[in-house]
Amino acid sequence: MSEEKPDEIYGRLCREYVETRKAFLACFSELKRVGEHFKVLGKELIERPGVLHLNQVAFAADTAAVPSLLAQFADLKDKLRDQQKEVEVYGPLPTPDYSLPIL
Repeated sequence: MSEEKPDEIYGRLCREYVETRKAFLACFSELKRVGEHFKVLGKELIERPGVLHLNQVAFAADTAAVPSLLAQFADLKDKLRDQQKEVEVYGPLPTPDYSLPIL
């Protein structure tokens, strides 16, 4: 088995970083969607509780998903930070085609 050259290592680390960043952004987006759903529900409960039509299946699914989404978010955030440090040993981070939320 041959040793990886620094350019090959950098390329591999960049690809891994980009994939983790995509997964992180997908998780962030899903948490944001659930939060917006809860926000609308909360507003309706405050302003018009008598006419609220609750989709119990969607509400239950979103509620059940929150703990695992939060755990996934924390894991991906840590992984992204670690990968960032690894990449920066060999070169700059890949130029993002989208922005990350504040970590």
